[in-house]
This record gives sequence, C-alpha cells and structure tokens, in this order.
Amino acid sequence: MGWPNAKYLSNLRRRIMPMLGIGVVLGLGAVYVVRGEIGATVNAQEAPQAPAQITQGNRIIIPPGSPLRRELRLGIVEGRQTVRSLTLPAVVEANPALVAKVVPPVPGRITELRVAAGDHVQKGQVVAVIETADPADTPGPAAQTQKSRLIELRAPATGTVSDLALARGAFFDVPIQPLMTVARYDTVWVTASVPEENISFVSKGQSIDVRLLAYPGQVFQGRIFFTSDVLDPDTRRMKVRVALPNLDGKLKPGMFANATFLARPETVATLPATALVLKNDADAVLVEVAPWIFEARPIETQAQQGDQILIAKGVTPGQRVVVSGGVLLND
Repeated sequence: MGWPNAKYLSNLRRRIMPMLGIGVVLGLGAVYVVRGEIGATVNAQEAPQAPAQITQGNRIIIPPGSPLRRELRLGIVEGRQTVRSLTLPAVVEANPALVAKVVPPVPGRITELRVAAGDHVQKGQVVAVIETADPADTPGPAAQTQKSRLIELRAPATGTVSDLALARGAFFDVPIQPLMTVARYDTVWVTASVPEENISFVSKGQSIDVRLLAYPGQVFQGRIFFTSDVLDPDTRRMKVRVALPNLDGKLKPGMFANATFLARPETVATLPATALVLKNDADAVLVEVAPWIFEARPIETQAQQGDQILIAKGVTPGQRVVVSGGVLLND
C-alpha cells in the first residue's frame, strides 16, 4: 500500500478542522459553566441571610426581606355595636295578688259543692254550702242536744277555680283550712333564677324576651319589675320576675320558658378568631406598634359570634393587628 497523495491529505484536513473547532468551543463552554456555578456558590456562602424575625424585649421585629412578611396578614380591629344577652330557664307563675283562698268561717261538713276545678266563677257566686252545729240554749247536760245550720260560701273574687282541696261530704274542723283557690290569670309572672356570677348583668327595668316550649317562634316581651334582695343559699341564685299580660289565657302557670335578658347596646372591639394566639397560657393579640414591629397584648374575650370574637379588654377599635399567621411569631 502506497502513501496517500497530497490531494487526499488536503480533503482530510478540511473535514477534521471544523470538528476540532466544535470540540474546543464545547470544552470552553463547559469550563465557563463550571466556573460560573462555583462563583455563584461562593458568593451565596459569603452573603449572610437576614433573620426571619428579631426579638427585642416584648417586641417582635420583622426585617425587610423576611419571608414572614409574605405569611402574615394584618387587619384593623373593628368596632361592632352589639347587644349582650343572657338566656336562662324560667317558669310561668300566677300573680299572687290575683289569687284568693275560700276559707270556711267555722268547722263543719260540706253538704254542697257547686263548682269543680277549672270552672270560672264570679265574685259573690255561691261555690259551696257547709253544715255546722250550734249548741242548744238548754243549760247543763241537756246542752248536748244540738241543732245545725247551713252556711253558704261565696267566691271572694272573679276568676278560675285553680285548686279544690275537699270533696262533698268532707268534714273539716280547722276553719283556717282553705276549701278552694280562685285565681285570675289576665296577668302572670315569669320567674327566672340568675346565677351569682351573672347578677351584674340584670337590673330592674331591663328588657326580657320570653319564649315558651308551647309556642315555638313566638316571643313575649316584658321588663324586670322584681329582683330578690337575697340569694338562695343552696343554689347561689337570685330570683327575678317579669309580669306579662295574658288576656287571651295562653300563658298558663307551670309552663316552662326561656328568658333572654338583653343589655343596652354597646360598641366592642371585634376580631377574627384566627387573630388570637396563646401567650404565657393566656389569650393574646399581636398589635402593630410601628411598621412591622409587634407587641403581644393579653386580652379578655367577651363572647364569640360565628368566627368573630368580641374583646372585652386588651385592644381598641382602629388598632392594626395580626389577624392570621400570628402563630408563626409566637415563640
């Protein structure tokens, strides 16, 4: 085999040179990329990262560039006019001023009973007749001979016979024992017992909404006219009463009810429930005292309405606070 001629070598050189150029360029690019990555890594290690938050005493500072600035949501404490309420079980009672007892004036036996429990009577109507014994006028042993007389008992007031204690033919020897009770129910009382811790919430003249199991959806309104001066020593509760008109007779003594006591309207601070954080085992709110500087303020909650918390103490309407994400700052 002979040596390649000059023409063959020239063609081979034209084919190899472009390929060598491409290889050199690729090699230089790879070196450039590697050197760029190394430089970026070195720069990243040299640049110090800003802290997410800085604590100075009771203040929390969120510096510029902190990722917490994207996580926290701020809002304004709203002032909401609200009416506080307290609902307690209650019972319908007869008004004692409209209740009269029918008491026989002397001992005797009931010969006639002209009414029954639940009957309506008029004042002066004869409701019963009793037979009583009178001693004879003859003195000495013969005085045991007796004659009887009949006495009519009349209703002392107009109303309904609510209680009947004796039946026809019954004998009674204690004249203070009532034979029956006649009551009017055109006005009734609703009585509730207020726990000791809620006494400051109620007062005379306060509005009350009364709802009865017998009439769902219907509200009877009245005002407190009586508050007891003493507490029940066993239940630690105070009795309060409201008088309700009852001309249609719908309210009957013994009915169970719910009495809702309504306080005067007041403006209270309101926040979403998500604004509350736990600080030293107590509820707190993060208040912004300067741009991105916060203080944890202890609060006292009053009530919850849906997802809103009524604040009794600790913040005031108009303050700027953390309403979401505050748990991220709670160390």
